[in-house]
Amino acid sequence: MRIESLELSDADLVEAAQHGRLDSFGLLYQRYHNPIVALAYAQLGDKHSAEDAAQEVFAIACRDLRSLRDHAKFGAWLGGICRNVTK
Repeated sequence: MRIESLELSDADLVEAAQHGRLDSFGLLYQRYHNPIVALAYAQLGDKHSAEDAAQEVFAIACRDLRSLRDHAKFGAWLGGICRNVTK
């Protein structure tokens, strides 16, 4: 079964990912990769460092996804991780 990204909210994708659907996390990655790189770039001022930071952000998010209680706030949660990574 293929998940269509545009049909599902962040909350739907987070819930599916928390239940082991790696394709759902992949869709969240696709949805948020560019904004997280942009946020990291704004903090770091270097494209390569921003790309590296974004990878770290998504690794942390994947590891800690089960701790996210309000699934609809995935974007804000991810941004918080990014701000911590780029301190």
